[in-house]
Amino acid sequence: MLCMLTVRRLKPGAHEAFREAWAPERWHPRMIRAYHLRHEEDPSQVITLGLFEGSRDELEAMRDDPAWMSGEERRLRRIAPLADSVLLSGVWDVIDEIVPTRAA
Repeated sequence: MLCMLTVRRLKPGAHEAFREAWAPERWHPRMIRAYHLRHEEDPSQVITLGLFEGSRDELEAMRDDPAWMSGEERRLRRIAPLADSVLLSGVWDVIDEIVPTRAA
């Protein structure tokens, strides 16, 4: 599994518009979950992360699909005016899933 993560600083008042603009036009079947996180002390700072159930080769195959990439380019154009900056962006291998055990 891979995690695609981006940390952005949004323009003032752009949070709701960003949340709406961020969503892809169509979800790729291997994109199994996504999260929006907002910094408690600095609400202009947001993290978006998506979980991709597949290998790096499968992610590259998705990125090689012209239809997928044209939709991704449109999505990025929608969110670009809402962000002041991108602080961090990348793809990480998910190496562990930690599920807490519950005390009886």
